[in-house]
Amino acid sequence: MEDNGSIIDFFNRNDADADKYRVIDEFLKLSKRFSKKAIRRKTIITYSIGAFMIVLGAAAWIMSREFNTFEGFMILFGFILIAFCKLLNGSGYIPEVERAKLIISQDGIDTVYGDLLKAKYIRESELMVGKRYLFGEGNMMVRLKDIKGIYKHTTGGRHPRRYAMAEVIDESGTEPMKLERLPSFGMERRMHYITEEIMRAAMMAEN
Repeated sequence: MEDNGSIIDFFNRNDADADKYRVIDEFLKLSKRFSKKAIRRKTIITYSIGAFMIVLGAAAWIMSREFNTFEGFMILFGFILIAFCKLLNGSGYIPEVERAKLIISQDGIDTVYGDLLKAKYIRESELMVGKRYLFGEGNMMVRLKDIKGIYKHTTGGRHPRRYAMAEVIDESGTEPMKLERLPSFGMERRMHYITEEIMRAAMMAEN
């Protein structure tokens, strides 16, 4: 499996199509988010937060001279954060980059680039709908025909957040696409609008 450096290099060209790759890369912000430098910066931040939580939890435990759930949670969460970051970075798999690379390789850079130029934003959204693809600014791209449905996802915790998600199935596998965070006020109306806009485009998508 390729590491994040070689995958990102797919978009750094010196040929006649270099500008087309650059425009797509800059819109999706793939190199900005997943270059080796960006990954290293995120890793340092994540490790620092994890270590801070472990130390803070341990210090509170020592000072109180008794163990309680809160300190235990902080220590455990700190270790989980570090372990998850290590596992994610070690896998070398970046769904957003991998999917864009596969689509461009199979459909052709001219097809993708041309569709991006003609795509239009969904109202009050960072999503752009073309004739063939759905592009998410600073997010990812998918073929409209590969979108099987739109659903609402709610995160856990004391302050849950709700997102509109797309179920996507293509040659790179099954990977949900986060479309946008839903507002607390008018959530159902916004969800209905996003679903209607995208699924209508998917039904009319060019092959």
